[in-house]
Amino acid sequence: MIKQIAEQELSFKEALEIVINEAEVSAIGNKDDTQLQVLKAVEVVKQFSTYLPDSFNNDAPPQKVLTIEPTDFSKDWNKMVDFHKMSKREFLHNYSYITEEQYNLTRAKYMENL
Repeated sequence: MIKQIAEQELSFKEALEIVINEAEVSAIGNKDDTQLQVLKAVEVVKQFSTYLPDSFNNDAPPQKVLTIEPTDFSKDWNKMVDFHKMSKREFLHNYSYITEEQYNLTRAKYMENL
């Protein structure tokens, strides 16, 4: 019986509900300083879960998601101004959504066009 339950497929929403319930039960059993904080966190996650779709069946599993090839940002003039002013470390810190690979591609493209 336990093996059947363990092998049963769970949707993300079902899995999240189980985790929420377990966290809530655990928090109610705790009589320490974290009890109220955990119960508040449970309420936040419950609110979030109400916005989830009932099914993710149309979503590709992560291993099948096509990855987007990284591109340079050499045509983004605002970034290029900072690209020339800042060190690589500073730039990647200030533009946290830019990957190091994108930065390197831009540097290579810039060097080609010198």
